Amino acid sequence: MPKSIVLSVIAVLLAGCTTDISRRPPFNSSVGRPLVTKRATFLHRDSPSVSPPEWCKTPNLEDEDRVRSPRDYRRLQQEASVPAGQKLRVHQVLKEVGDGAVYYYAMGEVFVPSLGRFVEFRYSWGFNDTIYRAAWEGTEVPAVRHVRW
Repeated sequence: MPKSIVLSVIAVLLAGCTTDISRRPPFNSSVGRPLVTKRATFLHRDSPSVSPPEWCKTPNLEDEDRVRSPRDYRRLQQEASVPAGQKLRVHQVLKEVGDGAVYYYAMGEVFVPSLGRFVEFRYSWGFNDTIYRAAWEGTEVPAVRHVRW
C-alpha cells in the first residue's frame, strides 16, 4: 500500500469525531435535570500551551477527592472551589473519539458560591468502556461502570 494512503488513513483515525450521546443510558438520567453536587469539586482551566484553544474556553469540573496533590497541574490552574450541595445542570454528554481512545464529557453549568453565579463546565466522565461516579451522583451509583462504545 502506498505510503500516502497509509498516512491518510492514520490521519483520519487520529483526527477524532465527537457525537452527542445525551439520550443514551446511563447518561440520559443526568441530562436536562436539576442536580446537586454530592461531593466537593473545583474548576480549573486547561493551559493554552498544551491544549487546543477550544478546550481552554470552558473550565473543567474536577472531584476534590481525585486530585489530592497541591502540586497537581489541575490545582495549579484552579479557578474556584465548588462545595457539595451546589445546583448543577448537565446540558449534554459528548463522546469524543481520538488518539486511539474514546472519552466521555458532560457539558453543563454549576453554581459557584464564591462568584455568585452559574459557570459552564466540562466534566471528564470516563474513557473507553469505563465511566466513573460523577460529582452529582451519590454512593448508590457504582464507583465504576462499563458502557458500550
